[in-house]
Amino acid sequence: MGTDGFDRADYLLKTKDPLKLMTVDEIKEMINSMKKEQAQIIENVGSNYANIAKADKCISIAPKAFDVGLKRAKAYKNRFVATSQIISGEFAKGDTVTVTTNGKDITTTILDVFECSNSSTFETTLGANMGKHKVEAGTSAWIILDLTGDVGQGSLIQK
Repeated sequence: MGTDGFDRADYLLKTKDPLKLMTVDEIKEMINSMKKEQAQIIENVGSNYANIAKADKCISIAPKAFDVGLKRAKAYKNRFVATSQIISGEFAKGDTVTVTTNGKDITTTILDVFECSNSSTFETTLGANMGKHKVEAGTSAWIILDLTGDVGQGSLIQK
């Protein structure tokens, strides 16, 4: 714990690009921790689902027709986008998935999916990308779900 009441991990989280400040050992420890968490999630879910993503952050969206086109703006209005870690398998636009939140399962459809980028925001990526997209294990993704609620941090998206 530092003199300001924060430890190194707190400082790294407040930094715009924490990987630049981390040591090789800290990065290795972070990767091992993530792999353990992913293995635990796969073990908990069992063999019912080959494709698993874990939601980190979820927000409701209401894109403007000018930015994404009228058809997409209507389809995405008040829907949830989940910033997710793809743990296993792959996900694509149109997939039917089961979202598990606090032990409750909801079946829905993926309206679209984009690989996350450090160089742009979700809004920029949404406006610049049209067409069918898919993401694979080991990536982070923005998954737009045909849901207006019942999804949050820690939710599992599975198929």
